[in-house]
Amino acid sequence: MIKSNLKVCATINRAASVKKDKKGASYLSYGVQLPISGKHGETQNLVINVMMAPSKGNASDLTVGRRVKLEGEMTIHKHGGKLCCYLRPESLELADGASDSIEGTLEFRGKLGKKDVELKEDKNGNIYMVFGAFSTDKTKDKPEFTWVSFLYFDPKDGEDFLKPGNYIDAKGTLQLGVFNDAITLDCVVSEVKPWILNKQ
Repeated sequence: MIKSNLKVCATINRAASVKKDKKGASYLSYGVQLPISGKHGETQNLVINVMMAPSKGNASDLTVGRRVKLEGEMTIHKHGGKLCCYLRPESLELADGASDSIEGTLEFRGKLGKKDVELKEDKNGNIYMVFGAFSTDKTKDKPEFTWVSFLYFDPKDGEDFLKPGNYIDAKGTLQLGVFNDAITLDCVVSEVKPWILNKQ
């Protein structure tokens, strides 16, 4: 499970249309995108699929090329090898002329990778941790893995559960980057604890 409480300003790349869910309820569906930059100047567009109640906006206003500010909860997972983002905004503001921006928190439940947690030291001699973990989803019974890189600047004593193969429940600040022409997910940890799976 990966989700984010997000604020984003982006450009509509797919015009709004009214659709119906499995229960027959109507909703607005459209897409937005904004460029994400990597450390070496490379850029990839982050595409976000937006779903919202018709009462929160007018489809006629949500046309390709318009810029909007959105705030709400976004879920993130892989589908067909591609990163898929689905945002359900609580608020919408037309924002033609505003600049691209994205910020938010990340909530993650998943499994630590095979590599040991790295202990590093900053310029002031403070110890921090670097580790990777993944969340698993299925596409037609085929598992797909969404990786997140974590930076943990204030590790606590007794957190010996941060070992390869263990499951974690982590929260922190969302950061986005680009590596090998793909958008990457990073998180500056504010809280991490063991994730106890309820296996039947």
